[in-house]
Amino acid sequence: NDRKPGHAARNFVRQGRFMQNATDHRPWNGWIRQRFPTYHDLNVRQLRGYFTWRTEIRNGIFQDANSSLAYLYLYELLNGIGADSPKDTLEKLEAFETGFLDAGYGDEQMHLNLRRWMYEFSIVHDMPPEVTVRYMHPETSRRDEALSILKEPQNRTDREICDALLQFAPRWQKQGKVVRDSSGRGPALFAQAWRDLVDHKWQDTGQTVFEACFGTAQSYRWYPLSNAVWMDPEQGKDREYHLSPIRSWSRHKGIWHESRYESLYFNLDRLQVIVRAMERLLRKEAGIRGSLQKRPEEAWVEPLILETMERDRQEREARKREAERRAAMDSVQIDFSSLSKIRQDAIATRDSLLTEEETEDLDPGVPRPAHFPPVAPAALDDPDTEAQTQPETAEPQADTMGEPGQTDHEEQPPEILPADTSGVPGIDLDPVKRQILEALLAGKSAQPLIREHHLLPSVVTDAINEALFDEIGDNAMECDGDSIALVKDYREDVMDILGGMKHE
Repeated sequence: NDRKPGHAARNFVRQGRFMQNATDHRPWNGWIRQRFPTYHDLNVRQLRGYFTWRTEIRNGIFQDANSSLAYLYLYELLNGIGADSPKDTLEKLEAFETGFLDAGYGDEQMHLNLRRWMYEFSIVHDMPPEVTVRYMHPETSRRDEALSILKEPQNRTDREICDALLQFAPRWQKQGKVVRDSSGRGPALFAQAWRDLVDHKWQDTGQTVFEACFGTAQSYRWYPLSNAVWMDPEQGKDREYHLSPIRSWSRHKGIWHESRYESLYFNLDRLQVIVRAMERLLRKEAGIRGSLQKRPEEAWVEPLILETMERDRQEREARKREAERRAAMDSVQIDFSSLSKIRQDAIATRDSLLTEEETEDLDPGVPRPAHFPPVAPAALDDPDTEAQTQPETAEPQADTMGEPGQTDHEEQPPEILPADTSGVPGIDLDPVKRQILEALLAGKSAQPLIREHHLLPSVVTDAINEALFDEIGDNAMECDGDSIALVKDYREDVMDILGGMKHE
C-alpha cells in the first residue's frame, strides 16, 4: 500500500522503528511544506528540531508546530512507531486530537483526516465494534444504527423500532398519532407490525420488505489510510471485520472490500406506503381519534397488518383471562395456622369430656386414637370449652369470595369513570380561516374572504393544514395558484371538526 514512488512507506517504517526512541534538545525553527512528509524530506537540523518537538509531545507538552511535523508524528503512530499496541496507538491519537487540534493548532482538514484515520485504523486492526463506532461520522452512525434496527428488529425495543422507521419517513409521518400515543399501545403495535413484515415478501417479487425498501448490501473496493504514509502490517492475510448487520469489510489476497447499504438504492416511497397503512389501521385499533383515507397501493399490506392486530388482540385477551384466574385463586386463601389451632382445640375438648376412669385406662406409652366421643348438649353450653356457638347478635362474616375486607352490609363504592375527553380537540383556527372552511364546505368560493382580508391563498392553505394536521394526519386543503379547495376524502372529517368547535 505504498502511496509514493520508491516504496517510501516501507522505508519510512523501517527508519521510524530505528529512530523511535530518538530525543533531542534543539528547538525547531525551520519551515517545511510537504504533502506526505517523511524523514527524507527533512535535513539534519530539521530532524533534530522534530525529535525535540516529538519528545515534548510524548511528555504531554503540546506546542504549535509546522503542519508537516504534525503529520509526520501521526504517520509514526499509524505505523505503530512509538506505541505498544493498536489500543495504545488510538489512545495517543486521541491525546493528540485533544492536546493539539482542540487547542487550536493545526487546521480543520487535519482534524477530518485524523478522525478518518482512527476509524480506518480500528478496522484494519480488528478493534471491537464499539470502539470503531466512536470514530464514525455522526450522521453515518445514526443512519447505520437505524438500518441495523430495521433489518434485525426482533430483539429491539418498540421505541427503537419506531424511531428507526421515522428516521426515513416524511415530516407528517414523524408526527403520526400512533407513534406518539402516550399510552404506549400505539408504538407497541407499530413496532410489532414491522417485526412481522420485515421478512415478508414484497408483493409478488422475491425481495423481502426490507430489501424492497433499502436494497441489498453492495461491495466496493476499499483503500484504508490511503491519504497517509502507511504500510499494512498484515497485507497478505485474509480476514473479515463485521461492524454491524449492514456494514462489514473483508481482505482477500491483500485487497480490501467494504460491504454496505447505499442510499442510492433506497426506495423510500415503498416504506412510506407501509408506514401510512400502519398508521391508518392502528389508529382505530389503539383507540386513537382521527382517520386516514385508504389508498389503493396499501391494499396488499393491509391483510398482514390486520393479522398482527388480531394476534395482539388474542394475546391481550389471553393475558386478561389469566389475570382474572390468578385473582380468583388469590381471593381463596387457606390459613393453615388457623387449621392447626382448630385441631389443638378439638383435642382439648375431647380430653375435657373423658371421665377419670377413661383417662386412667389409657396407657400413657401408647398414643391415644383419634377418637371423638359424642358431645352432650350440655357440654356445648360449658364456658370452658371452645365449641360454643356464636350468639344470635354476632356480626355476619365477610364473604371471602368478594373484595378483601368487605362484608355483605358494606356498600360498594361507586365506580369512578375517567372524564370524557373525546370531545372537541384544540384547533388553532382564527375566525377568518374558520369562515373560509365553512364557505368551502357550503360549496362556495373562498376568494371573496381572501381578498377582503388581504390574504395569500398558499399561506391560508398551509395555516389550515397545520391546524387540522393532528386530527386528520394529512393535508386537508389544496392550493392551485389563486384558488384553494378541500380534499374530497377529508370533507366529512372537516365537517366533524367544525361541528365540534361549535360546541366549545
